[in-house]
Amino acid sequence: YLNLVAPTTLNGVEQHIFFEFDQSTVPSDSTGNIQAAAKYLVAHSNARVRVEGNADDRGSREYNIALGMRRANAVAAVLKEEGVAARQIEVLSYGAEKPAAVGDQDTSYACNRRVDIVFIK
Repeated sequence: YLNLVAPTTLNGVEQHIFFEFDQSTVPSDSTGNIQAAAKYLVAHSNARVRVEGNADDRGSREYNIALGMRRANAVAAVLKEEGVAARQIEVLSYGAEKPAAVGDQDTSYACNRRVDIVFIK
């Protein structure tokens, strides 16, 4: 699934943080991406992001919405730890409603277990 990931640049508008199955702990290999976003946000106090939690489609709708929210809140917490003001961050969860990949293969599931950091204009 890694080859489906957009380049990790702020010019790409969006960054993706991928999670293991049923996990909401931010993976250590993703902290650099979050720190890059945070550095930009701290330097541009009028900039804002929407942190969108997602899940694969295994599990109930309610469970996936809650899991996506836990993931989004975990990423938002790292942004705040890096100095981003709470007013710059909007957190929401789509659960399994906004898949990046379709299918029931492990690679599709892995693409959908993510948080998207979307820069808002």
